Amino acid sequence: MLKIEAIGLRWLNNKDDDPTDVCVHGGLRITHQDRVLLEDNTQDWTLSSTALFLLRTLQQDHSPQSPVGGHLLPCCGHVMLEDAQSGDAVLLGCPNGIDWRVLHRDQHVLIDFGDGNSTTVSKQQWVDAVVSFGRCVESFYEQSQPRTPLSPDEVDGYAAFRRELRQRLRSSTGAA
Repeated sequence: MLKIEAIGLRWLNNKDDDPTDVCVHGGLRITHQDRVLLEDNTQDWTLSSTALFLLRTLQQDHSPQSPVGGHLLPCCGHVMLEDAQSGDAVLLGCPNGIDWRVLHRDQHVLIDFGDGNSTTVSKQQWVDAVVSFGRCVESFYEQSQPRTPLSPDEVDGYAAFRRELRQRLRSSTGAA
């Protein structure tokens, strides 16, 4: 079984609930059949961006040549914009993060972290793990105070992010 788990969901700098922080942070662990593929809780990774980027991989591959966003596990995603054509969120951050390939192969998905660290799972396992992780992040938002972006420019971007996240979670049941 594939699992994608958030480690210690939190707001930046471990504040109890800072409504001006629009990004969920924490560590990440990905395991398959008791084998740890990725585990990093060394910094405040931007798991809200990770959730959206992984949900995008339900419909398309992610690779350096064809990314669904930035790193799948970005250090930060401090700029949120709305794409004028699609209405989707554009999340921009620094060049730091952890990335891996997600490649669809018929009814399977290859998850490749490089250096021989890869695994193949059924498409349904990938969908289930990604949706479970996305719901965990969405639930954290729902249990917290409403977010109030500091920058007026960020209001539309944050709204686009939450809208896309919710829409992809709703439509994910038919993804496999």
